[in-house]
Amino acid sequence: MDKLFISHGGLSSLCFDRNAFFQDSFNVDSFLGTHTQRGITLEVLKDDLATYRKILQSALVQLIDREYVDFVHLSSSLVGLDKGIEKLKAPVEDQLSRLQDCLLNVSSYVNSLNSKLQRRRAIEAEKRSLTSLTTVMVCMEKVVHLDRRLSEAPSSQSRLPILYRFSDLLSRISRERGMVEKTSWYSAAEEQLNLMDQCFDKFLSADLLDAFRSADVKACHTYCTIYGHLGRIPRAREIVATNLIHPILLSVVRENGFKKACFSVLLDDLLAVVEERFYFLVYFSEVDFVLGSLWTCLVSLLCEDSLNVHFVPDRAEQFRGNYLAAKSFLDRFVRLYSSNQEEFAEAFWKHPATKTFMDKWSLPVYYQVRFLEIATPVEKEFGKPIQRLNNTEKGSIRLSMTEAVWNAIERCWSDEVCLPELIHRFWKLTCLILARYHAWLKQLDTGQAELLPDILADLSSLQLRAVTLPSEHVKNFLGTDENRMAVVSAVLTESITDALKPLKDVQRELLERLAVLAAEQTMDIVKAVQEIPRMYRHTNRDTPTAHSGYVDDAFAVLTGRLSSIAELDAEQLQSAYDIATVQVVKRFCGLASDLLDAVKRMEGSLKKLRKTRATGSESTGGLSDDDKIRLQVALDADRMISWIQRLNASGDILDELSNVKRRTVTDKQEQES
Repeated sequence: MDKLFISHGGLSSLCFDRNAFFQDSFNVDSFLGTHTQRGITLEVLKDDLATYRKILQSALVQLIDREYVDFVHLSSSLVGLDKGIEKLKAPVEDQLSRLQDCLLNVSSYVNSLNSKLQRRRAIEAEKRSLTSLTTVMVCMEKVVHLDRRLSEAPSSQSRLPILYRFSDLLSRISRERGMVEKTSWYSAAEEQLNLMDQCFDKFLSADLLDAFRSADVKACHTYCTIYGHLGRIPRAREIVATNLIHPILLSVVRENGFKKACFSVLLDDLLAVVEERFYFLVYFSEVDFVLGSLWTCLVSLLCEDSLNVHFVPDRAEQFRGNYLAAKSFLDRFVRLYSSNQEEFAEAFWKHPATKTFMDKWSLPVYYQVRFLEIATPVEKEFGKPIQRLNNTEKGSIRLSMTEAVWNAIERCWSDEVCLPELIHRFWKLTCLILARYHAWLKQLDTGQAELLPDILADLSSLQLRAVTLPSEHVKNFLGTDENRMAVVSAVLTESITDALKPLKDVQRELLERLAVLAAEQTMDIVKAVQEIPRMYRHTNRDTPTAHSGYVDDAFAVLTGRLSSIAELDAEQLQSAYDIATVQVVKRFCGLASDLLDAVKRMEGSLKKLRKTRATGSESTGGLSDDDKIRLQVALDADRMISWIQRLNASGDILDELSNVKRRTVTDKQEQES
């Protein structure tokens, strides 16, 4: 068909795409709307559609002409098809009718089977209920008999087998209760059963306590087995805790209360009683009396309102001592029972009672109390005038402010203040104190030169001490885990390095200020370079062969001032020399340049004057006064270079001195030319 369309060239001139008619989503309205929006009028669209219809008709005629034989064959092969279909229709309808009848029969049979199955299930349920009821009635008769025997038994030993049999019957009744609890018989017998159960529990509890008091481990295991058989292990823990453990521990607490003993003594006494009277509880792991009874009872007693005074964080010293005593008590308690139970420690620290006990200690409030105690004296010291201390030893602190800062930092990490659980908080406080000290230094008026050496010495001493905090102070609170100690120490070392960077910057600024002040004391001496022309002009002095004395005088003052400051270490002294010599050299070079400019101008003026005078005398040989001046400046520059080299000062400033020397030569050459 496509080939037939291709033969018609008119398709290319149509205003629409013929493939649009082959789409399943073709819609006349959308087709018209699309083309009218493109600006095609309905008349043009109508003409193109008529043209397309003619093309379709022509293509269909061509197709029929070409496939005429096939069309004829198709028509002849369809003759008699309706009769054949009619012959097949009757048997198919007959089979369909039979199949529907079979489906109806099967459906009715299935419904019948379902009703019978439901009836059978109901009968089986009734049978089970009847069996259960029979079992419960038999057990009830035996329980009544055993209850009578239990009341008549003269001793716990004679009651033990009865109790064991009694528990078995109660367990069986409990298992069958769900099947019979709606029956009228059980409703009538339930009250009697509960009374006998209470009687059984009374005898079982009494015998369990007697076995514990007499330390009869075998009997205790038997009674624990009975409780486990009945699923009443929490009941066994409650009985032991209430009637056996609590009275003894309560007497210890009250006795210590009468004596007004401290918290640590109370815990020691409790642990001694636990070790002496209740250590055997560790042998009953199937019931876990240690955590379920003993530890729960201990926590309930320690958390009573009468003992809340030991948990008050406002009394920081007492609180810290009580907390450490409590931690020691917990560790010793765990070690006591971990020897026979490998997983006891993990279960102990996860136990709800342990969490309750630890939540009683308000460590954040304790930290706030210590924060005020440590930070308040430091802040008060910031507001006082600076006071020098009588510490002259190397490495000692010279100012009261720095001493207050270091005392506060040491206080953070003293054994009387810090707790392992608060390491992160006290480390943050340490960094805050250093930051506050830095802010105080930035606001400090450093115009007084006599304060600068002491401040620099304190900065050096404080930094040397601060870098030892992770290794000498904090490590005491990190425990014994070497891997943890290594990781934490590395982190803290990096942290203290960052915290000290601002102090290093301030130290560098103060050192520069000190060096500048020392250099300023030499400025008047360096001005002597301006006196050189007066020494050589019209004086007939000999040619200079040595440097002027002011150079040595200036550097003697400079080195004497800086080296006399004992607070500076070798590195700081060298830095001060570098800074101070730069200032001195800049001053000298500036004065020397001005001097050489003046000499050059004077020479130029004299040279012009000689030219205007016919009788002007010429130079008779040797160095002129101006040449002597330049030579003296060069000698002084050489001497200054030797001083700088002797002090190992920065070599960058040597270029300026070399430029001065070079100029003395070039100026002379220009005048001679």
